[in-house]
Amino acid sequence: MNNILRHAHAKNVSIGLKQTRQNVILTITDDGRGFDIKKIDQGGLGLTNMKERAIQANGKYKITSAPGAGTKISVTVGRKE
Repeated sequence: MNNILRHAHAKNVSIGLKQTRQNVILTITDDGRGFDIKKIDQGGLGLTNMKERAIQANGKYKITSAPGAGTKISVTVGRKE
């Protein structure tokens, strides 16, 4: 959320949390200005920290973005029973 507030200039943000039989899925979508995914490592720590936390939880992290097209981040973590 901090990155969206500071960098995206989004008018709308959607946060979803969904549970399936196997996974818990977090999605964060904004309609901001987006960015070039290839330049993630050159920025700050926010997205890097999210990715590292997903990996520590044995989860998957996916980011979809392009300049002028907003951003969608999805984190999927397996449920423990």
